[in-house]
Amino acid sequence: MKDDDWRRIPGLFNKREIEQLKKPGMEYYEEPRGKDSWGQDLFAVYFKIKGGE
Repeated sequence: MKDDDWRRIPGLFNKREIEQLKKPGMEYYEEPRGKDSWGQDLFAVYFKIKGGE
């Protein structure tokens, strides 16, 4: 896998929002980025097309 295969979805997301973003045929990588004002974990989300190596 090359690093440039991954694309970042703009914004930060909690786990519930990440599940709503996911689409079939894509791979996802979640990177922890801190917490929101309610203490929920936030993540940067990256994606690529499955098999795009």
